[in-house]
Amino acid sequence: MRVRTIAAGLAILLVVAAIALGLVMLGPPSEQRALRLDERRLASLRELRFAIDEYWRMRGRLPDTIGEPPILVEDKNDPVTGREYRYRVVTGTTYQLCADFERPTPPDADPFWTHGAGTRCFDLEARAPGSP
Repeated sequence: MRVRTIAAGLAILLVVAAIALGLVMLGPPSEQRALRLDERRLASLRELRFAIDEYWRMRGRLPDTIGEPPILVEDKNDPVTGREYRYRVVTGTTYQLCADFERPTPPDADPFWTHGAGTRCFDLEARAPGSP
């Protein structure tokens, strides 16, 4: 009886230690959720960039809004606020895409898309597909 109690206690202790180690290594679930939401925002901005560049290539001008057809992008809105990402034409071929991020970019991210927590606008230039 006593051996079973000790074994059960050790098993519980190991499970608790594994959970604690996981939280230390990965961070709390709220941190992981914030990072995933920011990754989603960046994926949407990349998709919007591609669609805007394609629009420019086909029409010879930048769209007035990101809602202008034929820009068929699934996620034009922030996953938390539901508001449309901000888009602004700067010149005939340059534009900005802006989003609000919850956390700074992880160290291993693409340097172009780095951001801190808060609002970040990316300065972009329309380009043909496959261009750098």
